[in-house]
Amino acid sequence: MLRHMRTTLEIPDTLFKKAQKLARERGVPFRALVAEALQKMLKAQAPAERFRLPDTTFGGDGLVDGLPDLQWERIRNLVYDEGSKE
Repeated sequence: MLRHMRTTLEIPDTLFKKAQKLARERGVPFRALVAEALQKMLKAQAPAERFRLPDTTFGGDGLVDGLPDLQWERIRNLVYDEGSKE
């Protein structure tokens, strides 16, 4: 069973008159026109589907051959091409 709530709306006279005219032209009650407009607006404002970052991982354990168990300072030096300074 559908439940309905009564409420009071304050809208500009010109908007009310236009909406009443449209309701008469469509042959629907004013309240049905307002409910339809609200439903359309709420549907349009519905949040988009949640963003999912694509999985771009690859196999392996993340280590580079030939560089086992290096300390962070040595790795940083290699990344910034400072390895030759040691």
